[in-house]
Amino acid sequence: MAAAYNTYLRSTINLATNPRINAIKDGGLDSFNSMSDFEDEDVKTLVSGVRKDATNPISVNAIMEKKLKVACFGARLYTMISRTVDQSSLGATRLREIEDHKKIVKDHKDPTDDIAKVTKTHSIDKALDTLPNFLRSKLGVRGVALSYVIRDESIPPALEPLMAGRPYAEVSGSLMNELIVHTPHTGAGWDEDNATVFALLQEMVRDSPMASSLKRHQRSRDGRSSYLSLVQHNLGSAQWDRIILKAEEVQSTRVWNGKNQRYSLRRHVDMHRDAYNDMTRASENVGYEVPNERTRVTRLLRSIHSNHMASVAAAKTTIEATPAKRDDFESAADFLILNAPSNRSNQNEQRIAMVDHDYDDGDTKTLDDLSHAKVEDRFYTQKEYKTLSGDQKCKLKLLREKRDGKGSKGKRSRGKDKSSTRNSSSKKFKKLQGENKTLKQRISALESKVNDDDDDTDDESTASEEREKVVSFNQRSEKSNKKKKSKK
Repeated sequence: MAAAYNTYLRSTINLATNPRINAIKDGGLDSFNSMSDFEDEDVKTLVSGVRKDATNPISVNAIMEKKLKVACFGARLYTMISRTVDQSSLGATRLREIEDHKKIVKDHKDPTDDIAKVTKTHSIDKALDTLPNFLRSKLGVRGVALSYVIRDESIPPALEPLMAGRPYAEVSGSLMNELIVHTPHTGAGWDEDNATVFALLQEMVRDSPMASSLKRHQRSRDGRSSYLSLVQHNLGSAQWDRIILKAEEVQSTRVWNGKNQRYSLRRHVDMHRDAYNDMTRASENVGYEVPNERTRVTRLLRSIHSNHMASVAAAKTTIEATPAKRDDFESAADFLILNAPSNRSNQNEQRIAMVDHDYDDGDTKTLDDLSHAKVEDRFYTQKEYKTLSGDQKCKLKLLREKRDGKGSKGKRSRGKDKSSTRNSSSKKFKKLQGENKTLKQRISALESKVNDDDDDTDDESTASEEREKVVSFNQRSEKSNKKKKSKK
């Protein structure tokens, strides 16, 4: 083993000479087993000491130091998953792959987005379904994606042989995937990673009823046990049966008729797509056969009740006559959306596109046509309103429109009379105010002119005339005031 190690240092690490090899071994890096004990800083300190040795300094270039660091990093990963560390597993070709992995881990940045929380629209089954992908993007203290904490098997399976020139087995596909499957749930770093997963799960179910499943694991901060409790309580066979039933109801009973601008054809297609995704997830947990592409297209076409839209009706006919679209849900959906008319706001249309009703608001029925429907024109609770038939609802609507129309007309007419009276009085008052202001200005100007031009007779006569006009105006005003008082 010692000879193989010396050969490895000489040929793979390129130390080349015995003095370099002996100096590295004397520093403690003396076997394959010892390599897993050296971090990058330890290798740097060792090489620096060899270079600066007071009695016998030996040159070790940067390339040799870099290869030693990569080899020690690979040895630590192999030791963590119990893979053999030797000359073959740390060969030159595999070292290059390990170096790439090391750089990826070093440059990795956790996602800035928070974990998706459980809400009314984001159910617990969807949250648990996306959790592994979220944890796959976050690294723990061991440099391994946190998804290894919630993997199916707590005890790692047996290791497969390494691929040629790769530091991982063929079944793994990558070094990170192999670490996720084989990193043990014990040892240094496990407790910290397990507690991190618990904190993420706690944030995911905060303010939801599912938070109670984590209570008994709060003291130990056991993320794996908390995850298994959530799965057991919320993803049992009964829960998957409910998900399947809801998904089938969406595809079989929900319709689109184009009368609700808020419920577009694109949204209707998305709901069919989401229902299929729920069926697929359920089939991975219980025995259920998901519908094939032809069945999906059939359900989609049946759910579109829009014969009054020529473009959509023509698109449905084209899909049924085209095998490529008839057997491909995405192709058929895209073709329907492309031919669907754009939504236009229509305040008079009722929002009834999502479900079927007993009657259609578009019917042109009159009160005479609905004479057979007995209904009182009064307030109905929601429970009472649901018991009414379609004709009764329609007649109630017409009765209310007739009643509201008469009342509003009377109010508008009375309001109009009051408004016209107020406007007339306001105009007269403003006119009198303007005349009074003009007369005051003229009096002030005349009085000023009289005081300045006492000797000017022409001006005096003019001023006296103006004063007479003012006096006469005042007299007229006094007479009119007296008349008004006498009338009162």
